[in-house]
Amino acid sequence: LASQDLCNQLMRLAAVLTLILFAGLNAASAATTVDVHPGADIPSLVASNPGGTTFLIYPGTYRLTEHIAPKTGDVFIGQTTCAPPQTKCPAILSGSKIIGNLATANGSNYEVTGQTQQGSVSEPNTVCEPGYLACNLPEDLFFDGVPYVHLNATSLPAIGSGQWWFDYNKNIIYFHDNPAGHTVETSVLDTAFDSSANNVTIEYLTLEDFASPLQRAAIEPTDGNATTSSSLNWVARRGEIFNNHAAGVRTAYGTQVYNSYIH
Repeated sequence: LASQDLCNQLMRLAAVLTLILFAGLNAASAATTVDVHPGADIPSLVASNPGGTTFLIYPGTYRLTEHIAPKTGDVFIGQTTCAPPQTKCPAILSGSKIIGNLATANGSNYEVTGQTQQGSVSEPNTVCEPGYLACNLPEDLFFDGVPYVHLNATSLPAIGSGQWWFDYNKNIIYFHDNPAGHTVETSVLDTAFDSSANNVTIEYLTLEDFASPLQRAAIEPTDGNATTSSSLNWVARRGEIFNNHAAGVRTAYGTQVYNSYIH
C-alpha cells in the first residue's frame, strides 16, 4: 500500500511538473515573437526585448529617427512575403522625412527651413564624379521617390529642375520644382541596422532613403568595425534596399546577402 501511495504521489508530481513545463514553454514561445505595427518605435521594442526575439513587421512605412541596434539572434522579418523586384516588400523602413508640405516659395525656388540634420562627411568631394560634386554629403532629396542632384556651392546657386541645394549654415533646403501633388522627402538618418550582435537576420523588408555617409550603408554591422568575434553571420535576404546614399549593405565576417534587390 505504501508503495502504491508513493507511486500515486510520483505520478501527481510528474503531472504537475509537466504542466509547469508546458506553461513555461508556452510563455517562452509567446515571448520570442513581437508583432510590429505602423507607428511602433522599433528601436525601443528591440531594446526592451531579449536577444533571439523575432520581430514580425507588418506592412506600412516606419520612418526611423534612430537606428535599430539588434541583439544576438534577433530576426527582423516582414509579415508579408515578397520577391523583389517582381513583388515589392510592403514593410518599409525609411531613413527620410517628408518636407514638401513645409515648403514655401522663394523667388524661383522653394525653401524648407529648420533642417538641422547634417551627417558626417568622411571624404572630400574630389572623390566625386563631375556634375555630382556633393556626393560626399550624405543627405539626399527625393521627389516621388526619385533622387535629385545635390548641388555643391558655398552660396545659393541657380537651381534647375531635378536639382536641390542644402544651406547647412542656415539649415535651409532649396529646390526648384513645385512640390504640390508630390511627395518630397529628405534623408535624415544614416543607417537602419547597426550593432555588434551576432547571427542577425533581416528578411522581406524594404530599406530606403538612408543618409549613409561614404563607406557606410543602410545595413551596417558595428559601423564597419566588426571583428572575428562580433557582428558575425548577419543575413540579409529577399528584400529591397535602395536610394541609400553610399551603400545598401556593408559586410562583416560571415555576412550573407542573397535573393535581394539592391539598387
